[in-house]
Amino acid sequence: MSARFAAAVCALILLPSITLAPARAQISAGPCSRPTIGLALGGGGARGFAHIGVIEWLEEHHIPVDMIAGTSMGGLVGGMYAMGMSPGEMRALTESIDWEKTLGPGPSYADLSFRRKEDRRDLQVNLEFGLRRGVSGPSGLRSGHEVALLLDRLTVAYSEIDSFDQLPTPFRCVATDMTAGEAVVLKDGSLSQALRATMSIPGVFPPVERDGKVLADGFLLNNVPTDVLKDMGADIIIAVDIGTPLGDKESVQTLAGMVGQAWSVMTIQNVRRNLRLATVILSPDLEQYTSLDYQSSGRIADLGYAGAREKQAILAPLSVSDAEWDAIRRDRQSRLRTGTDTPLFVEVRGADAASNDAIRAKLERYAGTPLSPDVLEPELTALTVSGRYESVGYTLTRRGTKPGLLVDVQQQRSGPPFLRLGLEANGAEPDNVRLKLGSRLTLMDAGGRGSEIRTDLAAGSQYLVSTEYWRPVAGRLFVAPRLFYREDSRDLFQQGSRVAEYRVTERGAGLDAGLASGRKSEIRLGYEWLHMDAGLRVGSPVLSSMEGSVRSAVLRWQYDGRNNPVVPTSGTRSGLVARFYQAAPGAERDFLQLQGAVSTFRPLSPTRTVFAMVSGGTTFNRQAPLAQQFTLGGPFRLGAYSLDELRGNAYVVANVGYLKRIGQFSALTGMTTYAAMWLEGGGVFDGQEGDESASSLSSGLVAATPIGPACVGASLGDSGNSNLYFVLGQVF
Repeated sequence: MSARFAAAVCALILLPSITLAPARAQISAGPCSRPTIGLALGGGGARGFAHIGVIEWLEEHHIPVDMIAGTSMGGLVGGMYAMGMSPGEMRALTESIDWEKTLGPGPSYADLSFRRKEDRRDLQVNLEFGLRRGVSGPSGLRSGHEVALLLDRLTVAYSEIDSFDQLPTPFRCVATDMTAGEAVVLKDGSLSQALRATMSIPGVFPPVERDGKVLADGFLLNNVPTDVLKDMGADIIIAVDIGTPLGDKESVQTLAGMVGQAWSVMTIQNVRRNLRLATVILSPDLEQYTSLDYQSSGRIADLGYAGAREKQAILAPLSVSDAEWDAIRRDRQSRLRTGTDTPLFVEVRGADAASNDAIRAKLERYAGTPLSPDVLEPELTALTVSGRYESVGYTLTRRGTKPGLLVDVQQQRSGPPFLRLGLEANGAEPDNVRLKLGSRLTLMDAGGRGSEIRTDLAAGSQYLVSTEYWRPVAGRLFVAPRLFYREDSRDLFQQGSRVAEYRVTERGAGLDAGLASGRKSEIRLGYEWLHMDAGLRVGSPVLSSMEGSVRSAVLRWQYDGRNNPVVPTSGTRSGLVARFYQAAPGAERDFLQLQGAVSTFRPLSPTRTVFAMVSGGTTFNRQAPLAQQFTLGGPFRLGAYSLDELRGNAYVVANVGYLKRIGQFSALTGMTTYAAMWLEGGGVFDGQEGDESASSLSSGLVAATPIGPACVGASLGDSGNSNLYFVLGQVF
């Protein structure tokens, strides 16, 4: 009689005593060998951290796990345990991860190149289309790059195993073949890729292409894979179901409730089917947590521990003696891999030949040095900030006996070229609302590697057509010629009342030369020529002339060290523009204009931030034509006044404020709301109505939304002025 057959016979004898009379079970007694125990871990997003607590309880009570099968987050936790991580190590890891960054839309804002920062800052709708094969959207809301790097780091020691049976604990995870509509059991190949596939939530993360299949999250077809353990030969199956239960009539009356119910309905049948195969079913009480509560990993793990403890009477008979437990642990330790060979070469795959060569040349210095993820991963992330690559990961490989570093590049599936959209709206009165729809088309490597053609289009309160050709010439030096056409409205006020509205048209060209100083700053020196004319649309003709040529030399410096362009919680942004006008309609002579701004954000806690913003400008006591004067009024620029109500040859405005995060839907959605309060003070000087200064107290709600940042606020001025206003688009 074979050992496996004996174990199976023994299990058949003992299962009734385990489920019906656990106190009398003697699993390891008699001639029977110990039955094999399989652990099936279900998917459920952040609720899957409960699996860590379950494993912790099993280990404390010397209940061995001989094989593991998991789906989605169950696949990740199961994979970590299969690789030899202890429950304590898994707890420490999940609590240390910055889930907001890991599950974010791509490389963090701080990691982006300066030009990609401009894209995110100027057009804040988080949606980009590729035009390589017609118009196509992204394959997921999140690139998955940071998740892939996390999995690469966790699995790199097992890069060269032939089968997941070679792990300290045999392991399987489940994905869904999106083209065939079938569940796929992953048992060999790249462990990192397998874990990424089982966790690739459709629509959120891009699918994983593997062995000719397009793979996504396994929860769709097999969320608690007890059948996989049965096929692996498990005699006893412990199933952990952490899925969200179906809601009642009241819970589905909202959009969010209906969407959540739809996901649950999609999986409930396959879960019910597979739970019939389980010997023991654990369902921790996770009612207070959702699948998006990634910041609560420790508390969710505690609930998993409590859920296992509640089934102690059933689980206790599965415990083995101290001696047998020590033998099991030694066996697992013998298959544990903790180190890696020093890579002696670098190989790159996945991109075109030119890109592969360029990346390999950049990373060649890592050949011959011990692999350090802390050093390598920022380099790989830096490769993604150009927009050409969706993600860049790594593993180990061999050429004969020679170990090497294999860098796996996932190119953007749909571009370049890329089309990015923007939406801006602001106003305080029904007859003074400004709405603008914008887009940016970016063509890369046009006329040379690293060059870009950027074309901006806008319609609404402003019409814009602008094309810039940006080309590096030596190191960080670049040149940038451009052509543009602008058409927008200019309001004129007298004594607080709007008296006229002019439509101003500008068409011209410019040429800049500059230096890109790393990811955070850029400096440009250039010359700009344009022809300007204005036509009266509403009101009295109060201007003598606004038609003619404008010629100016411009020095521009920008710095952006913030952590987020939408609602920053740390960092500083500043800028300075010096413009020497040689000619302008209405100017009696040339004049110099200087304008600068700085804003800084400082966190007081994870949910509270203080900020200060100061900006100002001057023409150095020279009278500037009306079109070149500074304006104040509107949100964060003396909000108690109408947009651009105050006008003069010099200005200064300052804000100090406080942000309190009051809602965060999840790192996956990126939706966050803040309560804000700020104090404003400033004024214009040398204006048509003399010097005017004011202060106001403002408050409002600021939200990061799928269509960009939004703010609804109110301001009360010191002179009795007040305004209710809204902003959609750039707030800070």
